[in-house]
Amino acid sequence: MQIITIIDCIQATQYMLEEFAPGITALDRVLHLSNQIAFHSVILTRANSPVFDALQAKASEREHTNIIVHDSWTMELYLETLQEAALQSKTNAPLKDIVFVILQGDAPFTDRALTERLIEIYTKYHPDYAFADGYPEGFSPELIAAQVIPELIALARQHAVPYSRNGIFTVIQKDINAFDIETELAPIDLRPYRCVPICNNKRNFQTVQQLWQAGIQTATLCAERLPNETALLRTVPAFYSIQITEGCPQSCSYCPYPLMQGDPQGKRGCISVETFREMLNHISAFSEDAVIDISLWGEPALHPEIEKLVAAVLEKPEFTLIIETSGIGWREEALSAILDMVVKYPDRRQYAPFEGPRLHLIVSLDAWNKETYNKLRGTGFETALACAQRLLSEYPHGTHIQAVRIKENEEELEEFYRSWKKVTDHIIIQKYELFTGSIPDRRVTDITPIRRTACRHLARDMSILLDGSVPVCKYALHGKPLEYHEIAGNILKNGIEAVWNAIGELYLKHCNNDYPDFCRSCDEYYTFNA
Repeated sequence: MQIITIIDCIQATQYMLEEFAPGITALDRVLHLSNQIAFHSVILTRANSPVFDALQAKASEREHTNIIVHDSWTMELYLETLQEAALQSKTNAPLKDIVFVILQGDAPFTDRALTERLIEIYTKYHPDYAFADGYPEGFSPELIAAQVIPELIALARQHAVPYSRNGIFTVIQKDINAFDIETELAPIDLRPYRCVPICNNKRNFQTVQQLWQAGIQTATLCAERLPNETALLRTVPAFYSIQITEGCPQSCSYCPYPLMQGDPQGKRGCISVETFREMLNHISAFSEDAVIDISLWGEPALHPEIEKLVAAVLEKPEFTLIIETSGIGWREEALSAILDMVVKYPDRRQYAPFEGPRLHLIVSLDAWNKETYNKLRGTGFETALACAQRLLSEYPHGTHIQAVRIKENEEELEEFYRSWKKVTDHIIIQKYELFTGSIPDRRVTDITPIRRTACRHLARDMSILLDGSVPVCKYALHGKPLEYHEIAGNILKNGIEAVWNAIGELYLKHCNNDYPDFCRSCDEYYTFNA
């Protein structure tokens, strides 16, 4: 058996070349591992990569290392490149004896012992594909047999599969029963922790630094220690929920917002474009890349300059934008302008930390029948439905249909799902939020985990109100009228880092199993936004 390592640097950023520990970069560690397991290696990158020059220099310094460059990549081209590498390999081995070990150039914790275990599995069982499951991304390589590459090329071409880090498995999934797959399972499933020790952005780079400093540098140690050391998971926010308007065309029966401010249907307050841009600048400087949701409270469509706010987010290529809407209150010129921006700001940021559409529009319908809709949300069913249908028609890749699952709509939720499934795959069934017990429990079922964990939202989210003030948690409401238990600060007055650190004090309490009363009654701690 002959091993060829593929060092994937297609999505690489400058963080791959930065020292996360004295004298140590992600790329250097990956190249070192490649030297240990293979005679021949191939570096994949793109011509406009920010690390192109560095990769060329590294390739020129190393024997038996090729660098292959394309302006853009698809999975078809990726797999064709692997096939060509096998055919031109200096090993002179037949295809049936060649296996590719796929390494990510920015994954410094790719585990040698786990890699060797996968090679042993491949040697013993000769599968088409082998990987490790249950570990955080970046601890395990993938192994793919050279002789199945032609089949994968055909599948990638047939389904026009775009390039992604997990693209090989994405292609295999198109006809998964046609391939022999072997898996090495982690002793504990670590995927729910959303730990990503990859040197590709600020957030993940800090994760690498924190794991390294804690001495967690192998897959085994990660499985043993991470569940009990969740303080290591907190870096900078990934998700920012921002209130841009006070008003809403509906006063939904299950929403706490009317209990906070009174009936929102007559309110007109909104954030200025200048203030919103200032907030985005703070976020960009602190987190660099992030998901921005402009739907904290109120209906985004009612903002008189909503199209300018959308443009302000999309102008920053590091941001992804989410707009949750009732589908009611949109001005025709505003909605048309936003849909036009989809063309101006391309739908897929192929090589950015976040893949997929730059803009997500979520239409909250909650019901299939008008009668149920009226009970839950009030009037406007026809308008909301027409908006959803238009968005799905003009922007199908980034439009989602949503329903909150509660007792009142449970009987028709299956019909809701099956009917919309005929139109789109983008259907969200959202769990009911209790807001720390401040509103009645209308859940159909309780899916709270048996084992309590530190709150994911305190580790990854920040909610920002109209004036820039930030509650310690979006869900922490109490009293009559409802109000937030605690404000962590104001990002416009105190600075975003100081506010984030204040929220971090509560997160550290969670890590020590010390939960304030309002946290004990919360069932959102295990959910994720980004």
